[in-house]
Amino acid sequence: MIVYLSGVENSKHRRLMRKVGIKNGCLNFQWGRRSKKTDWFEELEFLDRLIIDHGFPLAQDVDLYDVDEYLDFLNDHEKLIEFAFDFPNIGDYIKMGTNVKIIPIFHRDMDRNQDLVAVSRAQFDTPFIGNYLRQLKKIHGYNLTKVPTNCHSFHSALWLYGKFNYSFYWDGKELQLYN
Repeated sequence: MIVYLSGVENSKHRRLMRKVGIKNGCLNFQWGRRSKKTDWFEELEFLDRLIIDHGFPLAQDVDLYDVDEYLDFLNDHEKLIEFAFDFPNIGDYIKMGTNVKIIPIFHRDMDRNQDLVAVSRAQFDTPFIGNYLRQLKKIHGYNLTKVPTNCHSFHSALWLYGKFNYSFYWDGKELQLYN
């Protein structure tokens, strides 16, 4: 299972990730785009794998100006990015606007022949959704704390809570809180 740690848009988190040898990261576009002067190629060279989370609430309608800015960011940094996430209510607009691999967010009416589909924490907890999830080829857990065994990869921001005096570790199945 591939684990991506969120928080690479923050310089303090990048320094920590670099120091302890983290090689897989997730950048939140909403936060990252605020750093207009950051040279992302230089700042993220320590990562082997990078994914981009658009950072917009999944149930919210999104302004096309924001979507175009997301596309510009993806296209400008295409060589760094393994994959990025689609907006659930935009359709193929993002896929057609970039060469970056775009992962759809799961919804019941989607084509189940996708190579990789992102499933959110709330979706895993929804009753009767198990049959849909079993039909998917590979699942990426979208900002999860507990990871089902059928996940190919996931990203999580839970490790960032250490700044609030919590420490977490990965036990092979889920993130656990150190006592």
